[in-house]
This record gives sequence, C-alpha cells and structure tokens, in this order.
Amino acid sequence: EQLSRFQLRHNAYRALCSPVYIILTSDDPVLTAFELSGQLRRVGYTTPEFQEEYGALSQQCSEFAAALLAECRDTDEVEAVLSQSGGFPSSRPFRFPRLYLAIVLGQKSFVAQPSCQQVLRALWTDGLPQWGVWSPPRKALHVALQALLAPVWLSLYLVLPNPHLVKPLQVPLHRFIYCCGSYTTFLCLLTVSLFYGRRDSLKMRALWSEILVGIWVVGYAWELALNAWALGLRLFLRSWWALYDLAMLALFLIAEVLWFIVFVTARTLQENLDRTNWPWYHPYLIGEALYAVATVLAFCRLLLWCQMHRALGPLGVSLACMLGDVMRFLLVILVVIFAFAAGLNSIYKNYAGNVSKGPDGSEKTQPDNFTTLGSAFMYLFWAIYELSSPEYGDIVVPGKQQHGFTEFIGYALWATYHVITVIVLLNAIIAMMTDSYQRVQGNAYTEWVFARSSQWISYFDLHSSVPPPFNLFPAAHCMRFSCIFLYALFRSKKDSKDHTCGAPPHPQWSCFEWEIERNIQKRRHTTYQDLVVRLGRRYLQNREIEDRRQSRMSTLDRSSFGENISERRGSCVVQIRRKFACTRI
Repeated sequence: EQLSRFQLRHNAYRALCSPVYIILTSDDPVLTAFELSGQLRRVGYTTPEFQEEYGALSQQCSEFAAALLAECRDTDEVEAVLSQSGGFPSSRPFRFPRLYLAIVLGQKSFVAQPSCQQVLRALWTDGLPQWGVWSPPRKALHVALQALLAPVWLSLYLVLPNPHLVKPLQVPLHRFIYCCGSYTTFLCLLTVSLFYGRRDSLKMRALWSEILVGIWVVGYAWELALNAWALGLRLFLRSWWALYDLAMLALFLIAEVLWFIVFVTARTLQENLDRTNWPWYHPYLIGEALYAVATVLAFCRLLLWCQMHRALGPLGVSLACMLGDVMRFLLVILVVIFAFAAGLNSIYKNYAGNVSKGPDGSEKTQPDNFTTLGSAFMYLFWAIYELSSPEYGDIVVPGKQQHGFTEFIGYALWATYHVITVIVLLNAIIAMMTDSYQRVQGNAYTEWVFARSSQWISYFDLHSSVPPPFNLFPAAHCMRFSCIFLYALFRSKKDSKDHTCGAPPHPQWSCFEWEIERNIQKRRHTTYQDLVVRLGRRYLQNREIEDRRQSRMSTLDRSSFGENISERRGSCVVQIRRKFACTRI
C-alpha cells in the first residue's frame, strides 16, 4: 500500500535525522546533515502530501549542522570545519569549501551562525584590523583612495612574478573595491555612448566609448568563463546571479558581433547604408534592440551591491523573492488577457473599418482596439494601468440598424475583464508580494547574511582573476606557473615507468613531494576527526543540560499548577461556606 510505504519512509527519515544517530554513525556529521537536508527537500517536492513534514525534518538537519558549528570555541576550530572539502564538487582549492557548499545547498542557518560570520568578517577585512572602529568619513576616504590606486596595484599584479608582493590585493575588501570601480567605469562608458547623436548611416565610425564597452564586455565574458571552468558547469549554473550575468553578456556579445558583421559587409558592398532603407530584420536594428536590453540588465546589476549593506540587503532579498510572485501573476494575467482578447475579437472583427453617419452629418468610425487579435491583446494589457474610454466598446454599423445585443455582450466582456484584472488579480498580487516581503522581513537578518556571504566568498581567493580589462592581459606569475606545470607534467609522463611511490602519476617535482602532500592531507583529516568527536561530545552534553533544565522547569510548572489548583479550591470552599452561612441566617 502506498500510504503505509510513505509512512515507513517518513519514519525512517525521522530516525536518520536524529542528531544522536548522526553523531554516532557519521565521520562527518556536518556533511551528513547537509546531504540529508537536501535529500529531504527533494523528497518533499516529489511527495507534496508530506512536504510540510519533510520540510520540518530538513530544517532540523540544517539547525543541527549550525548547532555543531556553534560548539566551536575558537577561530581555529571554526576554520577547521569550514575548510573541509568533503562533498564539494569542484577540485579547485578554495579557502572555505564547506562554507561554499553550504551556500550552494542553501544552508542559511549554518551560514548565518555567529561563529561563521565572525570568521568571515575577520577575513573580509584581513589586513585592516581597525576597519570596524573607523569613522564613516575615514572609511569613505580609504575606499576612494583604493579606487584611485586600483590601476597601479592591478598593473603591478600583472607584472610582478609573485602576486603576494602586492599587499593591497591580499585584502578581500580591496578586491571588492577594485571590482566595483571597474564595473562603475563600464557603466560610465555605457552612459557616455548615449550622449552622442543618432546613427543614421553605417558610414559613421564606431565611437571610442563603444569600443571600450566592447573590451569590457569581452573581459567580463572571460571572467565568467573562468568561473564556470573553476566551479564546474553544474555548480556554476545554480547561482541566479551567474545566470543573470550570462544572459546580460550574451546579449552584449551578440549585439556587438552583429554590428561588426554589418560594418564589415556594408563597407565592402556599399549598399543599404542609410537607416531609412533598412528592413525590420536588419542585423544592425536587431543588435540595437539586444544592446538596449543588455544595458537595462547592466544597470539593474547594481542591485547586487545592495546585498552588502545592512539596511538595503534585506530589501534586495525581498525584491528577489517578490519576482517569483510577479512571474506567477504574469502567467495568470496573460491567460486572462488572451481569453478576453479572443472573445472580444470574435465580436468586433466583423465591424472593422465600418463608418456610420449621424443625423448632423458627422462620421463615426469603428475603433480598431478589438478588430484584430494582436491589437485586442495589446490594448487589454495596457488597459490594466490606465483608465479606458467607454467609446472603444461601441459597435459601428453603417445605416440605421443597431446591433444592441452584440454591443451589450462586448461591453459585458470588457467590464468583466476590468473587474477580474483590476479588482481581483491586482489585489491578489499585492497580497502575495506583501506576504513575501513579510516572510523575508521576519527572518531578515538570516536572509541578508546569507546573501552577503554568497558575495563575500567570491573575493576570498587571491588567485581569482583581476577585474576587466586587466584580466585580458597575461600575468607574469600565471605564465611562470604554466611553465612549471608543463615541465612537471612532462617529467611525470617521462618517469611514469619508474614511479615507485605507490601514488598515481602527478605533476609534482618528485615522489617525495607527493608523499608530503598526501601526509599533510591525512594529518589534516585526522585533526578534523578529533574535532568532530569533541564537537559531538559538547553538543550532547549541552543537550543533556538543556533537557534537564526543561524537565526541571516542567516539574516546577506542574507543582505551581497544583498549588494554584489547591488555592483556588480552598477559596471556592470558603466562598461556599460563607454562602451557606448567610442562607442559614
């Protein structure tokens, strides 16, 4: 029976999610809690009848992982937990793979845990220990100074053979400032391109600002490709902002490729150089449309920086959640609009172009708002946001006849449409967006901290690419590492027959280095296992203390409840005796 099978599976998951069971049976309780939480969330989607129960179990696993992290007593223990690479799908070395995995899996309780945030904040301002006590004007001055010196530091990063010599680049906050400065320059170039006049002919040369915008776009595309290669395509596409950047850069690149092809062919063929002779499908016009959409996306990307601010961060998260409500509303409203557009068009299409003359000789033409399906659809969509004229529902019949019944049905459909869209659907979307906003605001700190951490962690890697357009130039240390890697790879292939260390061929200088690396990883794993045992003991001890306290509180509550009952019973007996005494008298 399906019901009994579902209940058995639910009970089995309840047993597997027990914190005591996870501590006793798992070598990595944090990773096990993450995996169980994600698995329970997926099972809840496949069985909607038990989705609430599975969601509660998933949240229980997330809170257990956060509780284990809360048992860490110093920064070294927290960093040891966050530095574990088990379960992380990418082989590229990251500063905190476990934290990155928590962000990918949506473990908000774990990421928002105060111990984790304290370590992240300390690393974010590493090299600036007094940043937290600086006044706002001093912080603003420091940011402005770093933004002005960004070209100098980035140029030194490309030239010097060791990137660690450029000390400002080792601070994640500075790398964020440099990226913001680069993107601000990119937006300024987009704005400068708008100040020039219209382009009516292909004989006009490309603007210098347009060329620089193209260079920046290529740089951002290269940076996006490197991130996708480092994380893996599957992990990379799980980020909504990555998909946003992918769509924006794809539109920019397609538009620029179309423009380049048009300029090359137009100067060769010497025809259709004037805008007035271009058809609607001309590649340059299509490129302009795509470029306009990409420009909107580029400026809207500034909302990503709002996640860094304590006041604007929760608002940005709320807007992201409300976008889902807007998409669901658009799906419903499009169905309603198409339904009424089809109905109204079936009535008014037979009167298209009709003209009637009034008694005073004036002419009245049939409005074309509903005479075609496309015009009806567009008019009904824009009618949501403006007050429509009642004359658009008139039916014009040449001669003296009046089609009153047909006109009445048309007006009835039009009025029903306004009632459904304006009174029902618009208020429904307002209620949905209000609910989403309140839901996020009810957990505003956790949502904001999670969104901020997902942005912080991308700047923790020192070897990440510098911002455009500097990332288009080869760095000296990258060329040196490439030569070392190629030489080591050649040596490993050459000496593969003489490999005697028991490890597979690896591009290292010698087998001794491979053994050292393997021993370090083994020793680190052993240290983490000892830490897991200590964290488990602390968790169980604190849980036992909490259970005892709850038991003591419940005992006190029962005793106080019994005393209250006894007092009330005694007072009732006294009142009854007084009543009977008064009755006897």
